[in-house]
Amino acid sequence: MSLKKLGHFQIVDTKRLLAKDQFLFTKAEEWKEGDDAESLRTVGTKITGVIAVDGADYGDDSLRELNRGESLTIKVQQPLSAFNDWKPFGSIFKITEVTKAVIYGQFRNQLSLTVPSLERIK
Repeated sequence: MSLKKLGHFQIVDTKRLLAKDQFLFTKAEEWKEGDDAESLRTVGTKITGVIAVDGADYGDDSLRELNRGESLTIKVQQPLSAFNDWKPFGSIFKITEVTKAVIYGQFRNQLSLTVPSLERIK
């Protein structure tokens, strides 16, 4: 038996997962949405970062820094110009608030995040 829409009921505890994480900025690109090429509109920016510090508590000390080095693309509800002074492989940031989080993929090991903004760490 195969149930549908089970992912809709899965809750991601982003505060516990991301509260202590720090990301190394790698790239920024426009985030566009639409049904076809003619209806595409820019809704924000896609920021790609590598987990530099994985501060999540996975319940076992042997799993400390389990996801360090993994890459994540975050949809940010800010224009691309908000990130003009961010340097690839030179800027560190953290996620302070999440608007939407979805776990997906065949093995439920992919994470899609939408956030209002990112906090650059100086």
